[in-house]
Amino acid sequence: MNTLIRTLFIGFISLLSITTTTFAQGQYRGGLKTSASTQKKLPVQSEAYALIVATDEYDNFEDLNNPIFDGKGVAEVLKNDYDFHVELLLSPTKEELLDALRGYHSKLRKNDRFLLYLAGHGDYEDKYYEEGFLILKNTKSRGMDPSLISYLPFHRLKSLTENLPSQQALVVVDVCFGGSFNDKINKGRGAYNNQYSITAEDFLRFQLEEKNRYVLSSGRLTAVADGKKGEHSPFAGALIHSLKDHKADSIVTAETLKYDLKTLPSHPILGSFSESVGNTEFVFKSKSVGTSTSTLMERAIDQYMTYQMNLSKYKLEEPFVRKSKELATIAGIFDDAAVIDENIEGMFWKLLMENQHDQIEMTDSERDYYAKQVVTAFQKEQQEGVNTHLWQLATIQALGIRNFADDEEIYTLFRRAMGQHSLKSFYFGGKYALRKGNKNKAYTFFKQGAKENDPFCLYELGKLKYENLDTYELDRPLEGYRTDLEKASDSGLQRATDLLLTID
Repeated sequence: MNTLIRTLFIGFISLLSITTTTFAQGQYRGGLKTSASTQKKLPVQSEAYALIVATDEYDNFEDLNNPIFDGKGVAEVLKNDYDFHVELLLSPTKEELLDALRGYHSKLRKNDRFLLYLAGHGDYEDKYYEEGFLILKNTKSRGMDPSLISYLPFHRLKSLTENLPSQQALVVVDVCFGGSFNDKINKGRGAYNNQYSITAEDFLRFQLEEKNRYVLSSGRLTAVADGKKGEHSPFAGALIHSLKDHKADSIVTAETLKYDLKTLPSHPILGSFSESVGNTEFVFKSKSVGTSTSTLMERAIDQYMTYQMNLSKYKLEEPFVRKSKELATIAGIFDDAAVIDENIEGMFWKLLMENQHDQIEMTDSERDYYAKQVVTAFQKEQQEGVNTHLWQLATIQALGIRNFADDEEIYTLFRRAMGQHSLKSFYFGGKYALRKGNKNKAYTFFKQGAKENDPFCLYELGKLKYENLDTYELDRPLEGYRTDLEKASDSGLQRATDLLLTID
């Protein structure tokens, strides 16, 4: 096993379940209103505890770079932003870890929540045991310990976690090849329905009605890199970033984080273990606070994309700024986020709306300031191993807002975002290629997005084929343009419907 790879093969992953809930990212966040029928109840008494286990130094295995750095980062955000009682266990022995975990059996109460975070080496033995093991500081090599007595079997960790007295427990791990047990998945589902308006307090009360046990794994059948010393691993970096991003939200669950982590190349999964799993979510936070900037932003982005879907081909081609009450509301949210909260995503969408001639008009100095802030922030994210804004970073140059790299580097950013199935990367990557006069590259990008059934890419692909039927500039198959446009039109993209009418 490559010791530069942080591997945690988890035996109890055999009971891992990919949740089948279809909740949107903001489903459990701020803005939940109090139902008129809600009766006054005593506040829910629920403490949150986290045991952070991270091992860098080993007596008989090669040391790792970043587990302790990752563990401390997770501990900090859980303690400072989510009011968790945090215990750090750094490079422990097998006995020290078991003692610490057993201690929570007397510390936890029924309505409490418990999180176990594991980072370090692991192993999997497939000849005699067919089981995963956690490697700790004093674990011996297989040559020294052929019976694996010094290894910690994951079934023991599973049992100790499963039998905790708390209703909720979540195990968070960087897992290599965790999906190898997918044939034994036990499906689960969530039960909260967004159509009902309840308070955050009642949400927590509902979530604690049933026992649940979840594991958040960083991957399926892929290896997970330890990363450079002093930099978080991709999974840990994205997890910390997501926790910080949602710290102001009313409600934060494991589902919230899973949604944010899904773009990682390792394809993280959230699943359940234990036969006693209910239909509830693991709750990081549930407090009745005002609607957060991130929640308002998500709503505004959804509204803006809906506006773009309904925008006619003729309005799209207008040379002047489009204005409406709907756009004014959306622009106001982006402007408040950018100006008041200095929210980088708000700055990006404000720049995008202005570039698309939708409501916003900025001075040259204002535009330059926001563009510089966005590029600097998203480039810093990259350096820290967080790649959630790759398409936004590349789009700043693709739309001619600010140049900061050569063409090939921008294409590379788009391709990396495409590898994470970010639909907007296919569209804006293709538009950039068109701007650079490379129709064949644009064709490739739009076709990839069309395979993902993105209506904007389907439209651009059909339009590109149609406009080049009588030329030799596009060395690609041009048949099927009508099918592309019809699919885009059926998805509700008004500009595709308009184009079909003009070519009939």
